[in-house]
Amino acid sequence: MTSKLSELKMGVLCGPRSEERIVTMKADGTAKAGWMVADQGAEDDDPTHLSIAVGVDVDANIDNFVGIQLQRYGTDIDTAPTSGKVIEVVIPTPAHDYNIICTDLNLDGPGNPVTFGNTPGALSIVANVEAAHVAKTSKYTDGDTIGRFTWGA
Repeated sequence: MTSKLSELKMGVLCGPRSEERIVTMKADGTAKAGWMVADQGAEDDDPTHLSIAVGVDVDANIDNFVGIQLQRYGTDIDTAPTSGKVIEVVIPTPAHDYNIICTDLNLDGPGNPVTFGNTPGALSIVANVEAAHVAKTSKYTDGDTIGRFTWGA
């Protein structure tokens, strides 16, 4: 059962970094690498005017979704960077694979649709296959809380 990004022996990106669009934000102190993050807005007294990344969930700030938080150098991959530290967030590209946090989807194999979940930062299974989804499982096993997902698809 995979429950930490470090167990995969790799980071969020499954392909070359050069093919991805990456933005700079500030950590909120809770979001970790592999979390879906949203823009919480810039602090008024922040001279760099960077937005603050906060874990996105279906009930809160889904409209402000930015991307997937990348691991920060000098910080354990499974640990949230300290609040205020500069972090990078990848803007997901359709058909690209990413290692992302999820709830236990209770399923195996590829092709299952997922969307923003009630757990901040995590993806959840879409009950109705016809419903809107943001990604599909690529490599996932029942019990996992980290999986590989193909964006869009």
